[in-house]
Amino acid sequence: MIKIWFLFGLFLIIFFSFSVVFAVQPSDYGLKEGDLISAIFSDDPDVYIINEHGHKRLFLNPEIFKFYGHLGGFASVKLVTPEIRDSFPTSGYFRNCEDNDQKVYGTSVEGEDEGRLHWINKSGDQAVQEDPDFFKKVFCINRKEFNWYPRGNEFKLLKEVPKYHRQEGEEKFVVCHHPTSDPGSFETIRIASPSLDAHFQHSDFYGACPTYVLPSLTSTPTATPIITISPSPASSISYY
Repeated sequence: MIKIWFLFGLFLIIFFSFSVVFAVQPSDYGLKEGDLISAIFSDDPDVYIINEHGHKRLFLNPEIFKFYGHLGGFASVKLVTPEIRDSFPTSGYFRNCEDNDQKVYGTSVEGEDEGRLHWINKSGDQAVQEDPDFFKKVFCINRKEFNWYPRGNEFKLLKEVPKYHRQEGEEKFVVCHHPTSDPGSFETIRIASPSLDAHFQHSDFYGACPTYVLPSLTSTPTATPIITISPSPASSISYY
């Protein structure tokens, strides 16, 4: 009997050892900590950043994404299969590292691109007791993003933090969007119906942004009138 229990214990040790070795890591897919990813061949346009522990966090909307210009913008997003994207669990634990705030907050998503921060009212030891990998899932955010979120009721249990899932089958509308931070630029985006009014109040309009400006005649006298067509800045398409 003792021998049987010994072999069973040895089996468990080997099993969990291999589980750790073969845990999903960014390097398993040619990725590294800090890489931006989004799913190709998918209706899900969300952009995430991954950490060294194999977890990812969502950039809730383009406005928040622009708070991290040092990441390189949409041009730096790596397209991966939905299977690779889903192999990295999505974390909703954030901490304002820019101000060295030790509090950890959970996020809740409301609608298409709105959300709230909820202080997780637990000590670090209590959080680890509830989830041994808790600190591997905490992502640093900067002051701008931290201040962007309205606050919600505090959470006392980790399981109160909602799991993020994009709503399937939601109808999206193509809109030409003028970012408030740079009114002279534009980008074509897809948004849900509840967000339309807010966009139209900021001079956005239905349809894709134009690729070219309308032709115009030059005012300088010339032997032959010249019609010039000037390409506008390339518009980027994001789906939020």
